Amino acid sequence: MRNKVVACAVAAGSFAACAGSSHAQIWIGQIVGDMAAGQAAAQREQACMSGAAMSEKEIAEARIPALATMQGYFADAKAGASFAQRFQPDGKSLWMTAGARAGVAELGRQRDPTAGGDSALDSAPVAFVRAGDGASAMGQWVARAGSGNPVATYTATFSRKAGVWRLSTLSQSAARAYVDPVTQYCHKAGDVLPYRLTHTTQMREFTEKQLAKAEARARKAEQPGHGEGPEFAQVRQRQIAKLREAVETARADEAKARADAKAAEEEKAKAIAALAVSP
Repeated sequence: MRNKVVACAVAAGSFAACAGSSHAQIWIGQIVGDMAAGQAAAQREQACMSGAAMSEKEIAEARIPALATMQGYFADAKAGASFAQRFQPDGKSLWMTAGARAGVAELGRQRDPTAGGDSALDSAPVAFVRAGDGASAMGQWVARAGSGNPVATYTATFSRKAGVWRLSTLSQSAARAYVDPVTQYCHKAGDVLPYRLTHTTQMREFTEKQLAKAEARARKAEQPGHGEGPEFAQVRQRQIAKLREAVETARADEAKARADAKAAEEEKAKAIAALAVSP
């Protein structure tokens, strides 16, 4: 049976050779299905790493409990109570400030001085995103004194386990310290832009090489005595036209990625400069 299946798989151009074997037909169907699934997964991964966000409904699925968790954290900290229950009870949970760092085993003993007095945490985050793969979420909040002046920035990541979203990491930075903004990511913070820079360059180089090869083959085919008919020349020209479009698209994508990287660096420089001169 195994030999018959293999023979069916390599039969030239037709499934007729497999007519007597339902097992072979099932096997071929599985192979085709696996290939289609693999291609779809690769396309989803590329879109994710290129910065595609989940739907608003899926983002809200993480945002609503995340906002409640942050307000609960600040309320616990303000009351001087343990905020350990706001974190996932695993070895990855981490709480950080300028002078302290605590994992899950030490969370119950920590106190957050920023939450003292008349301070309050903004109800709305500065930014909030859910990872493109859906596994985590990330947000940034500002804590303010009663006067309204910012006193700290909290950057939080959230994960869902057993259907419950809780904090995975929480870091606190002084109000006048630069903090990287929260932007769309796929698997981990900051992974989209580096991928775009690398991938778009690779695609531009690949399409340019394919175009150069196609144009070289066309020039060779045009030489006297090559024997290629006009119908083949038309096909070649259509292929070259499509490749030229692909090259232009790839170049535009690469230019956009580089422009976005430059803009991000400029925004960071402006933000740091503004913090340096602010009272």
